[in-house]
Amino acid sequence: MSENEQVLQAVMELSSKMDEHFKALNGRMNSLESRIDSLENRMDSLEEKVERNHSELLGKINTINERLDTMDEKLGILANDTLNTKAEVKVLKKAMNMTNL
Repeated sequence: MSENEQVLQAVMELSSKMDEHFKALNGRMNSLESRIDSLENRMDSLEEKVERNHSELLGKINTINERLDTMDEKLGILANDTLNTKAEVKVLKKAMNMTNL
């Protein structure tokens, strides 16, 4: 076998080995792309769930705030009524000369 043939043989062997490595790398890249696609889909699903839960939570928070506002108004009225009642009792006691009671 001549030197040129030996060089050609060596180049062909290297080329064959490189083809095998490229095929293996291509397979690994395809696998990585599939995994990344799967992760992206899962991430999209999680984002949708978070947005949906966030909207539901905001609705509940708004309902709670409305109830708290109503309770604040009622407590204000109750406090006012209590003060008025105490004042009226004091006036009645005074009118009846019952200041010591």
